[in-house]
Amino acid sequence: MIAASVAGIDVVPQGRVPGVGFVDLLERRLGMVMEAESLEHHWTKAGLQRDVDRYTRAARLGLVVLRFTWTEVMFRPDDVRAAIKDVV
Repeated sequence: MIAASVAGIDVVPQGRVPGVGFVDLLERRLGMVMEAESLEHHWTKAGLQRDVDRYTRAARLGLVVLRFTWTEVMFRPDDVRAAIKDVV
């Protein structure tokens, strides 16, 4: 897991955030949510609206949301890692 290789964070896969639901990765102490998005699960009109609503609720709770595409996670892990490090 890319996020697990970043010093100073402790991520929980499929972490539950009250008022938001389950997120791909949750770093509770720092208030970070990390999501990996794919066209297969997220890019219908309803899926896009559901995601926007969830991320807005997360932001209203003061959480930082990092969104990555499936392509980034699979083929550009160093970029993903660098983005997470920058936020941490």
